[in-house]
Amino acid sequence: MDLRVVKTKRSIKAAFLELRRKKPIEKITVKELADLAMINKGTFYLHYQDIYNLSDEIENEFIDDIIKDVPELEPGEEGLNYPLITKKVMIAMYNRGEEANALFSYGRDWILVTKVENILLKKFSEGSALFADNPELEIAVRILSRGTFSLSLGGEKYDRETILNTVTKMAEQLTKTYSNITEQRSP
Repeated sequence: MDLRVVKTKRSIKAAFLELRRKKPIEKITVKELADLAMINKGTFYLHYQDIYNLSDEIENEFIDDIIKDVPELEPGEEGLNYPLITKKVMIAMYNRGEEANALFSYGRDWILVTKVENILLKKFSEGSALFADNPELEIAVRILSRGTFSLSLGGEKYDRETILNTVTKMAEQLTKTYSNITEQRSP
């Protein structure tokens, strides 16, 4: 990719994040963004359809970075370790908390939760017989993950270690419970 394009996109993304820290996405204009990024509006439109297209690209890059921080998502001989993965995803989110709060603030945190949750469930169902075609377990994982992400984005009331330990214990219990149910259903 052309170095000028890389620098321009980096400038646009930095300006967008700066504006997102201050206001909801609906209030950001291309003109305001272009001025802050020191480009003209036409340059913005060479790279993005609109503000939402830009936001979606940045969000997906953010989520890709979180997933890259969790190598355990690639199944090994033992399969996937759901409790460990849950803990590692939370740590990765904590490490990017400021950026997450900028990108997913003003009521958009559900986008982060949904995107990460769908990726994790896909990986779990591909990498573990326990998760394959198990709607009850999927529902339980969705409930746990939504609470987990909510706490990692705004759990100032509790210290991180307490949240991590509690969520890991819940994930362990969930895995044990559904392992037992799956074994009981097997002929």
